[in-house]
Amino acid sequence: MKPHHYLKNLENIKSQFDPQSTEEKNKLLKILEVEEFHNPLHVKRYHDVLNFLFAYPDNKKIFSRVSRLLASFHNRSDLLQLKSSLVNSGIAGTDIEYQFYWPMARWLANKYPRDISILWDELDSPDKFMVILPLLLSHPESGVLDILQHLSPGECVSILKHKKDSDAVYIISCFVEAFSNDREREAIHDDINLSYKLTANKNTPSIANSRIPVKNIAYQSESFDRKRPELVKILKQQQFEVDFISRARGKVYIDLARKTMLTHERDLNAFSYGNPADVRCFNFSDGHQIIANSMVIERRYLLHSTYGFLNIRNGIPIGYFQIINLFNTAEIAFNLFSPFRGGETAKIFARNLAVAHQAFEVDTFILDPYQLGHGNEEGLLSGVWWFYYKLGFRPIDNDIIKQVKSELKKMSSRPGYRTSLSTLDELSSENLYYNINGDLNNCNLMDNLDYIPLGSSQYLSWESCSKKEQRISATVLSARQLTGFQNPGKMNTQQKLMWESWSPMLMNINGIKRWPVVERKKVADIINARSEHDEQCYVNSLNKHGRLKQGIINYANKLANWV
Repeated sequence: MKPHHYLKNLENIKSQFDPQSTEEKNKLLKILEVEEFHNPLHVKRYHDVLNFLFAYPDNKKIFSRVSRLLASFHNRSDLLQLKSSLVNSGIAGTDIEYQFYWPMARWLANKYPRDISILWDELDSPDKFMVILPLLLSHPESGVLDILQHLSPGECVSILKHKKDSDAVYIISCFVEAFSNDREREAIHDDINLSYKLTANKNTPSIANSRIPVKNIAYQSESFDRKRPELVKILKQQQFEVDFISRARGKVYIDLARKTMLTHERDLNAFSYGNPADVRCFNFSDGHQIIANSMVIERRYLLHSTYGFLNIRNGIPIGYFQIINLFNTAEIAFNLFSPFRGGETAKIFARNLAVAHQAFEVDTFILDPYQLGHGNEEGLLSGVWWFYYKLGFRPIDNDIIKQVKSELKKMSSRPGYRTSLSTLDELSSENLYYNINGDLNNCNLMDNLDYIPLGSSQYLSWESCSKKEQRISATVLSARQLTGFQNPGKMNTQQKLMWESWSPMLMNINGIKRWPVVERKKVADIINARSEHDEQCYVNSLNKHGRLKQGIINYANKLANWV
């Protein structure tokens, strides 16, 4: 029998945990340890199944064997021969090539300065880079490009940088020195679409080394429960323990999340801009953990709270979840990494909803079109739209509702009928919603909140641009007087940022000056809470302020109608 046949057999029984299957897994693992593959896809599949068995081991024997196989995987002869075809696989010993956004590029340059470089041959627009390059140079260097103008971007950088620095480290350090804040750096860096290469060594991120140690390994002795979970019951009754994590440990967890996203070709702002001072761990009885973190204060949205959830089993990340939360309603994103699919997807998804509901006060969940497969080929092919529909998520768009009824009728009358990809793309073109109480009447109240920054811009532009900073200061002063915020000392940077962000909106909320004094003072408390590390304190306070909630929604609707 050829090696890939043994592999296929192992894949077929990986989710079976009866004694016979356990014995067969051990036999197949022993055989595959010494076999060689000649197809890079088979190497990747073998690596995937080992990671699955690490997360869901039958017993100590299998866990120990799988741990040893993963630890030595980078030395496999077939991997060494095929590694050039396994770029971006996340396998130890293979390189990673990606157009990293600014926060990840900067983190990698700091963390792995000797291993990161720029792929100049993949630069989308060399001319655009050469326009930006003078902005990155110091004043004494300002005329150097007149001499180097005949050279390519990569050649220019190789001359400008120190010989001990990589080109990536040099460019990242130039961005840090040339611009005063990450918003400027991110806007310009991401616009030139630099492609980076992280050359593999024993210390660079891989799926196998992106793990945390756990005290007790959870063994899987029973087959997976593939029944469709009852969301209402799970959201209300799911039990877990919560640990609030120290800042030092929080940094370790956020680094883990970044490495995980890197090795799975994903990017999530909640992790890229993760806040180590606001991390908590939700522990379940079967070895499943959810590590949640908010974003650093300066990168938060005006109103919404954002938390990223890293899902872990037996210390290895298996997927992620994100909530963008406001007024007990959250836009969500969920992804279970490919090695761990085919097991407990629905159960894991439901647990993330439960954490969002119980710990972060979310009652209504929204899935956007991309999450449902619209413009997302992987999602369409997986039929993810029906996965969420069967769990209880529903459309509110009338055309989509009619189309769903038509598809359900075809399914009931034509056994074996499958929704076409084109129809799935149409179905996924609008949001799906789930409310724990089954009430979808007000689930789209937040649709117009994106207009609020436009209103702030209009408010601050009533006078000439040269006076905008003065206008902002005057608006903050008016908002503080309105809310009775007595500040005996100088506001810190975070407080100042939040008051500057909120004040134009507050001054445009209809009738706020007539609110009781105590209600206006609570608004000041909410703004100050927004500048604290624990975002959930802000969320709790905002959710309780009915007048402010309705005032914000009314203002957003007014702006939408005006536009």
